[in-house]
Amino acid sequence: MKRKLSTIAFAILAAYGLASSAWAAESTVSQNGADNVANVTQSNANFGLPTTATVTQDGTSNTATVNQIFVNGPSAVVSSTGTLNNATINQHDLIAAQASISQLGTANNAAITQDNSPAGFANVASATVVQQGDNDSATINQLGTNGSGATTDGVVAVINQVNGATNAVGTINQIDLSQRSVASITQSGVAFGGGTDTNTALINQTGPDSSATIVQNVTKGDNATINQLGADQHASTLQDDSWFASASISQSGVSNNALVSQTSVSDFSSASIAQTGDRNGAAVNQVGAFSSTAQITQVGADNLAAVNQSGSFNDAVISQAGALLVATINQSGFGGSANHNQAIVQQSGFNHVATVNQSGGGGNFAKVVQN
Repeated sequence: MKRKLSTIAFAILAAYGLASSAWAAESTVSQNGADNVANVTQSNANFGLPTTATVTQDGTSNTATVNQIFVNGPSAVVSSTGTLNNATINQHDLIAAQASISQLGTANNAAITQDNSPAGFANVASATVVQQGDNDSATINQLGTNGSGATTDGVVAVINQVNGATNAVGTINQIDLSQRSVASITQSGVAFGGGTDTNTALINQTGPDSSATIVQNVTKGDNATINQLGADQHASTLQDDSWFASASISQSGVSNNALVSQTSVSDFSSASIAQTGDRNGAAVNQVGAFSSTAQITQVGADNLAAVNQSGSFNDAVISQAGALLVATINQSGFGGSANHNQAIVQQSGFNHVATVNQSGGGGNFAKVVQN
């Protein structure tokens, strides 16, 4: 059974009176299959720019909800193909925001919320979710990310759960004034041998001109988090073919950069970067690093830190407080569960440089302290 509905949605304009049809809201719903449900609500939606909502459902027992309340010119698009998919878009008190959800598969859930906050409005925000797998979950919240009346400089958020991704969970929160900031999550493929372990990715972003990217590819049981507070922050995490790995990046201040890469069977490894201050740079590269850990903490300005790991059971810690500090740890040894290799660098003050290189077997220990 195929049903199609195309109407000029109603507008409740008690305070403003009736608007012309050129300013009216428009909704289109197309359904093919059985037991699909679509609900579109457009209220107080004609203030000069056209408000549009489009829902397309093909399959069985798919559910779509679109709410556009007290808005000027947003667009919302939902396309669900498959079974038991659920999609929700809420747009409230904003100008020209865009939201899109595309689903192909079974039992996927996606939700986009674009709304105000005490700091501002979600004007010109853009949010996109693409799901091509089963049992995936994606959530984007864009709240108060732009100034009042703004028609440029919106935030952008994208979640792609593709190539058969299963049980993936992705969340992006862009909260308060964050003009021109971009956040993206890509969760792709199925780990070799399959499995139902959940990959989880989370980005929290507050502040302008920042970027955050998480990529999880053909892996399972991974967890990645990026937290950004401030301006011009940049962070990237890659987890590829590395099972049960974890990565965390936290940045506050201005113009900090951070990178975590866990690849080539870096199973059960963890990486953490925490930076507070300005213009700091940090990188963790784990390549074939089994059950290894890396932790970088930087407080201050213009500091650089890097950890490079391969092998197994290697542990690295870098802690820097001050300015113009440089620290590097390279580990390629093969330790064991009872005899890890350990390297520690602690620096405070200014203009210090420290390097630790470890290779061979296990049980090595090195510590550098500079004040």
